Amino acid sequence: MILTSVILGLTLMTSAPQVQPSKPTFFIFLVKGKNPPQATQEEIGKYQMAHIENFKRLFNEGKLATAGPLADPTEYKRGIIILTVASKSDIPPLFEPDPYVAKGFMEIQALPLSIEFGKINTEAIDPNGIEENRIVVFTAGAVNSDSASARSARLRHLDHIRKDGIKSGLAFYASLQDSPDIRAVALFRGKKDKEILDWIKKDPLVKNGTLKATKMPQWLSKGAL
Repeated sequence: MILTSVILGLTLMTSAPQVQPSKPTFFIFLVKGKNPPQATQEEIGKYQMAHIENFKRLFNEGKLATAGPLADPTEYKRGIIILTVASKSDIPPLFEPDPYVAKGFMEIQALPLSIEFGKINTEAIDPNGIEENRIVVFTAGAVNSDSASARSARLRHLDHIRKDGIKSGLAFYASLQDSPDIRAVALFRGKKDKEILDWIKKDPLVKNGTLKATKMPQWLSKGAL
């Protein structure tokens, strides 16, 4: 229910005037709330309208670069948002009008990002289109990231991203901070699953055990990647 409705909401959002954001600074995962309340279908419908309106407001204010639901097999991660705000403390008030967050259906996991490759498009977006893409979430592996082997592999990892990702549709890659386990995210245009898996297998930090990679379906407005 929420997944389908969020897709609709993002389609409505992209029909608004485009606001080119400055550098995106925070990558947000919307994750399942710890104790989501019971709600009727009528209440969910009202919450959904407010949820959509809040996204539209943030987009029109130039704070929201993109957002969309993902299909996490664990059903913990529900969606992503990229926000342009000055500090992490600015984020919670932005979601006070969103009942999904305010009432505990979903929680915000906001992580500072550093873009290593690509960008998010906010102009020439198709207002009537939603595309299924792919997201790869990189988490900490068994090998300590401060080890000598990990440090030497990081330069090769970045080279691999910038030179070898295009064939698989890589459109955006960012390192993330302030998480105990999540290290980076990659967004791929389209659904080239075989090519993406081949790209992951060849990644130096995945091969040496510093990173683990999880690929999932990700929906974004058509033209965002």
